[in-house]
Amino acid sequence: MTDRLQVAITRSLPGFQLDMQLDLPAEGVTAIYGPSGSGKTSLLRAIAGLDPVAGEINYRGKTWLDSHRSRPISVPCHQRHVGYVFQESSLLSHLDVAGNIAFARRRCRRRLPADEEVRILTLLGVEPLLTKSVAVLSGGERQRVAIARALISNPSLLLMDEPLAALDDTRRRDILALLKQVKAHTRVPMLYVSHNNAEVAYLADQLVLVDNGQVTATGALADTLVDHPLVEPMVVLTGEVAALHERWQMAEIRLASGPKATGVASAVENTRLWLPASNVSPGDAVRLQILARDVSISLSPAKDSSIQNILPACIEKISQNSNCIMVTLRVNGQAMLAQLSLRALSRLPLTEGLNCWVQVKSVALI
Repeated sequence: MTDRLQVAITRSLPGFQLDMQLDLPAEGVTAIYGPSGSGKTSLLRAIAGLDPVAGEINYRGKTWLDSHRSRPISVPCHQRHVGYVFQESSLLSHLDVAGNIAFARRRCRRRLPADEEVRILTLLGVEPLLTKSVAVLSGGERQRVAIARALISNPSLLLMDEPLAALDDTRRRDILALLKQVKAHTRVPMLYVSHNNAEVAYLADQLVLVDNGQVTATGALADTLVDHPLVEPMVVLTGEVAALHERWQMAEIRLASGPKATGVASAVENTRLWLPASNVSPGDAVRLQILARDVSISLSPAKDSSIQNILPACIEKISQNSNCIMVTLRVNGQAMLAQLSLRALSRLPLTEGLNCWVQVKSVALI
């Protein structure tokens, strides 16, 4: 398959050895997640051609790096046609916003149609800023301009190195929402470096976990999270807004069906969840981040509980993790995790393959 990003690189640094292998689809958003100093930025800079490494990098059938040949290949950064958004916006301070955009336009491999440029500027809210000096922009405005500049360079791949790390929570949420729209409207593949699990859950399709200069896990976001928790055990469920209920100020979410629904969970159609309504409309595709500690298990459906979300499930795996029990379940085919105490497990005869019910408070859903 040629529509992929394939990386096998090494580099020795003082007190640190970079040794990474990746084979990723060249589509959607791939989050690169790991602690500070784990090699996330080094990986991104190597893919961009900003730092020297040994090994091979191939993108969509084109060789960007091959140091093993008798005549090594190392395509210069400007010929790889990648867009790069840094943690700090790195705008050209001697130019105004329009000048920064024009700089990107001059350096692009093939200029975008004028209406596409306008669409990007409008989408990111940059048009009102065009005549402003970079010096007077807020942090959020600077990052919006930096993202627009990267997209107008018409990149084949967009690299984002913790672009929201320096922003406050409000601006972070605003730009995350914009990035979701960028993802939908431009279809430019993104590598998104972060150590913020909420950003990863909101935006990513694929997940790469790195630690100490090595890739420790990679795969589809939902699948990878089940076996490799980020800050704490959690899952991301996908669904669609079925309805909004103004009386209760809540959204009714229809869960999507997973590929391997089994047991009672597969027999129930249109499994629903309720959560507080927030900037969604009927028909919207949504993701729900659910922490394992917010999920409980019952052997029968409670009829006199204040908990809104009681869903049929099937237990897939039971494992002990430190001083607690982690239960992997399937709800409408999607994976869910429940974190139980040893005492709770002793009170319930849970076994793999058992049909049961999971309970999640509406306020626990993100």
